[in-house]
Amino acid sequence: FSVTSTSITRSKGIYCFTIGEKIKYLGRTHDSFEKRLNQGYGHISPKNCYKDGQSTNCHLNSLIARYFSEVAFYIYSLNDDSKINQLEKQLIVLNKPEWNVHYYFRDRKCNG
Repeated sequence: FSVTSTSITRSKGIYCFTIGEKIKYLGRTHDSFEKRLNQGYGHISPKNCYKDGQSTNCHLNSLIARYFSEVAFYIYSLNDDSKINQLEKQLIVLNKPEWNVHYYFRDRKCNG
């Protein structure tokens, strides 16, 4: 899958995947949303699925493919990298998205 380039997809910030009204995954990008989606989740390079690869990309690609007709994608543009990082942590702690839990609460120990 991929997103079409628009002025908003060329910006950076916070993004989320939802099913219905429930946030399933929250993430951030310091690159463009377009690059993060198209090269990160939409097109998985085989090297990403190896031990030292981007396992989050493989994990999300699989979930998005499984629920493709139900998944919606939302973005919130921000220019300040430190605000992007701070807001992502706050939103994950507040919402506890189930597709994030394994990675953020075990590895990063987000406590707010």
